[in-house]
Parts: sequence; structure tokens; C-alpha cells
Amino acid sequence: MSLCICYTLLPGNVREHFLMLKHMTDVDAKSLSEAILSSLQSLGLGICTIIAQCYDGASVMSGRVNGVQAQIRESHKAAMYIHCCKDVTTPIHILALFM
Repeated sequence: MSLCICYTLLPGNVREHFLMLKHMTDVDAKSLSEAILSSLQSLGLGICTIIAQCYDGASVMSGRVNGVQAQIRESHKAAMYIHCCKDVTTPIHILALFM
């Protein structure tokens, strides 16, 4: 799993950073969402407000009921899902608002 974060500190100044690459043995929605949130926590970003999440269209990622996006929204209600079709190796993007 590759994890990237997009954020803005000043209006119109959007930044995107690669955070980490993590080997995943289980790739179900629960395992992936827990890995995303625990990775953010371990990097000191656990308190940020997630406002969007971008994944490919695989059902494990995009599923509205049990997908990763649904699991993330349980703890981050404003984290809307955006379908990302950049390329075959689409990283997981988290858009965050720092206050």
C-alpha cells in the first residue's frame, strides 16, 4: 500500500506528499482501512481532519457499505470518496485539513 497526503496550509497552495509504502498481507477493506488510519497515527497525523479520500474503483476500496471508503467515513464523517483513475498503480490519497 502506498500512502500519499494532499493538504493546504494557505489558500491556493496545495501540497502532495508521499508518506509511506507498506507491505500488506491482507487486502480486505477492514485491514486496509485500519492500516491507513494507524499509519496516519504513527506519523503524527492522527488528529488531522480527513476531508476526502481517493482510491481506484476496486470494490474493496470504493464500496459504499463495506469498502475502505465506508470504513474511513465511520471515524471521519466528512471524508468524501473520490474515484481516482490516474494509472494502474494508483496510490491511496488522503486529503486533510490541518487546523
